[in-house]
Amino acid sequence: MKKILVLLLLINFKVFSQTGPGGVGARDGSSSLRVWLRANDINADGDESNNPGIGSAISAWNDYSGNGNNFTNGSAAGSPTYASTPFASVNFNASLGTAQLLFATSGGTYTDGSVFFAINPVNSGNSNSLFDNPSYSLRIEQWSNTNRIGLTRYGVADYSSSLIPQFNNNTIVSYHKTGASNNITIYSDNNSAVLNIGSSAAGIPYTRIGRNVSGSDEASGDFYEIILYNSRLNTAERVIVENYLSAKLGSIAVSDNVYNEDENGDFDFKVAGIGQASDGSNHLNSQGTGVISISSPTDVANNEYLIWGENVENSDYDFTQVGKRYRISTVWRASERGDVGDVSFSLSQSDIDLTGVPTGVFKLVRSTVSDFSTIAEEYDLTLAGGTYSGTVAFNDNDYFTLMVVPSVDLKLTKTVDTAIPKVGDVVTFSLSLTNSGPQSATGVQVRDLLPSGLTYDAGSSTIGSGTYNAVSGLWDLSGVTITSGQTITVQIAATVDSAGTVTNTSEVINVDQEDVDSDSVE
Repeated sequence: MKKILVLLLLINFKVFSQTGPGGVGARDGSSSLRVWLRANDINADGDESNNPGIGSAISAWNDYSGNGNNFTNGSAAGSPTYASTPFASVNFNASLGTAQLLFATSGGTYTDGSVFFAINPVNSGNSNSLFDNPSYSLRIEQWSNTNRIGLTRYGVADYSSSLIPQFNNNTIVSYHKTGASNNITIYSDNNSAVLNIGSSAAGIPYTRIGRNVSGSDEASGDFYEIILYNSRLNTAERVIVENYLSAKLGSIAVSDNVYNEDENGDFDFKVAGIGQASDGSNHLNSQGTGVISISSPTDVANNEYLIWGENVENSDYDFTQVGKRYRISTVWRASERGDVGDVSFSLSQSDIDLTGVPTGVFKLVRSTVSDFSTIAEEYDLTLAGGTYSGTVAFNDNDYFTLMVVPSVDLKLTKTVDTAIPKVGDVVTFSLSLTNSGPQSATGVQVRDLLPSGLTYDAGSSTIGSGTYNAVSGLWDLSGVTITSGQTITVQIAATVDSAGTVTNTSEVINVDQEDVDSDSVE
């Protein structure tokens, strides 16, 4: 006897969800996203009520990236304060004459990375620090009446005077560095410049926000959001992050404005996207801070994007009844440049609240109107392993939402015992109602009104379930649950009063669920 030994090599592939800013990077340490500071959530726990009061000292600005790179200051006198107009912000006030500073608990410098600042800087003098460490800092400044953005290190100023910072206006400034290069690329709103920072190849510091001396060289203004990656984002990723920040903070001008559903303030929240830039770089899997994930476009080409956002800032993702359907308490809207083709759509069952919602078909529904009074397309989503998923397609400016649709397939059949009766005969109509599912049917009502020439004969009729009213012709099964696969039969007898041809029509006139192909029989 021969024995055959088969060895199986089991490889564990770690797949992470892209839950970072705009869906770029993950908040679990598995990606290059290392620091994510959000002023609308100082405590980084998703609960706005935990924010400090207006003007209160901020002793800790916790990291939302999942890496624990928090920024703290134990001195109330040296801490920035909390502000909320027009958006939640961390406010540094150079006019106080006191240094304000937040220290990174595990800071340093990345020579390979991308960092974004969503800020409203104040021109407080010579310079306005963003990130700082003892060797060099990222800053914007007005010096000799020349606005400049750049990096300084030990008195060596590497600036671009072609980029004009938006003092006293909301602005997005980002710095991008590859370790092998001595250049830093800077984007300021819809402009960009490349700085040669010399052979030292200085990187991106993040030891602290502000400077540890009072005077002109300290942070000043409102800081809304700071995002740092320890690898340089590609063009598509940068465009998506910029569109996320722009939507969140009031349609700030960015280098490539793809997402325009935020311009009237309706769909500003949890913006995320996928796409491919003109240079061929791409980002094809996004979730962001919302519950839906979109990935794997089938026909994406250069300069094509799909970016989406929600109309509710902190949705409970519960469902309410709308007609016979149950709709989630959130509506999304999509901006699509070009046509990325079909995409894979998914969300975790644990992220939504189906309390009180009957069993039904889970659907993504898209429409060209916000109230979904007309529906462009419906897509059934299947549940497997705790995740709903399906293949869908979007058009530019589509609205879409999620619905649970309790549905049944009711079939009526009818026979008569005597097709050619004589006057005075009693004929019996046998009416069978079958529910082919998939859900149980409730609230069912069938109309079978006897036509002229026939008189109802209650004594010869058999009404097993529900009630029958000969005057209205209503066979009322509203108190009966008809399970999937069940058939219910009624026999309605009538006396023939006169000669001639009569037509007796039966139809389902009501059911609590959607009937996939409601019909009538004669």
